[in-house]
Amino acid sequence: MFGWAELSGYNLGGRVSVVSWLGDIAETGAAVIVNSIGSRASFRNAIAQSILKAAGPEIQAEVRRYVLIQPGSVVVTHAGHMAGTRYLFHTVVTRGKTKYRADSDLIVRATTRCVLLADLLDQPSIALPAFGTGLGRARPEEVVEQMINALADIFPRCKNLDKVVFATTNKRTVALFNFRVLAVQALIRREQELKSALADFPPSLYGLVGSLLQQLQNARHAGTNSQALLQQAEGIISLGSDLRQRLPEQTGRGPEAIQLIINTGNSIVQNVTQIVGAVHAPVLSGTFDGPVVVGGAQEDSQ
Repeated sequence: MFGWAELSGYNLGGRVSVVSWLGDIAETGAAVIVNSIGSRASFRNAIAQSILKAAGPEIQAEVRRYVLIQPGSVVVTHAGHMAGTRYLFHTVVTRGKTKYRADSDLIVRATTRCVLLADLLDQPSIALPAFGTGLGRARPEEVVEQMINALADIFPRCKNLDKVVFATTNKRTVALFNFRVLAVQALIRREQELKSALADFPPSLYGLVGSLLQQLQNARHAGTNSQALLQQAEGIISLGSDLRQRLPEQTGRGPEAIQLIINTGNSIVQNVTQIVGAVHAPVLSGTFDGPVVVGGAQEDSQ
C-alpha cells in the first residue's frame, strides 16, 4: 500500500495540494486530524469512535470540559496515542434546531476554520472527513461541492500548509470527490491562463474577458448539477468564440488562451453526462481519475 504523502495530489491554487484517502481517517497519519462531533461532545459516529479508539479515552474527557461547543467552532486537543499526529480538531456541523442535520454553512465554516488554523499552527498536513454525511444526513454530492469550493477559496491564503487529505470510507464519496476536484482544478487553471494573457487584450475587450472569467467561476460552483454545468459550458464556448473573432491576430498569448477556454467548455459538454452518470451509478468500478489511497472498509458516519 502507498501513502498519500507520496502523491502530488490536486492543486486548487496556492501552495497546498489535496489528495483523497479511502479508509479510516485515524490511519492517515496527517499532522492534524479533524473530528466531527455533536455540540455536547458526543462521540457517537463512526469517525469519532475511530479517533477515540486510536487516541485514547482522555480525549473525550478533555473536549467535554467545554460543556457546550458552538456549531461551526473548533476545539483543539492533543492527539493522545496517535503516532505522527500532533493535534486533533473537534468541530460541530449540525444544529439542534434542525434535528441535528448537517448545515451547509457550518460545513463551509468548519472546512475553512480547520484548514486556516492548521496553517496558522505551521502544520504540514490536515485530514478532513466528509462532514455530515453520516448521522448528519447530508447529501455527499452537496458536501463534496461545499468543501472543494471552500478549499479553492482559502488555499491561496495558506503560507505553511502543504497537504489536505479528504478522508472517507465510502467509495462513492471518494468518486464524487475525485471527479469534482479534477473539474475544479481544470477550470482554475483556465482562469489563471486567461488572466495571465489579459495584458495582450485591448481595453475594448476587457468587458468580454470579465464575462468569460465570471462564466468560468460559475462553472466551478455549479457542482454536479449536470444541467447547470452544461449551461455554463455553453456560455463559456459562446463567449470564447466571440472573443476569438473580435481579437486581433497579433496579440501574444491571447488566441492560445482563448482556445484553451473553448476547449474546456467543449470538454465539459462532452464529459458531463458520462461523469455524472458514473458518479450516480449504484455500483462503481473503483477506478478513478486521480490519487486514491486505500485503507479500511467500514462505512462513514459523521
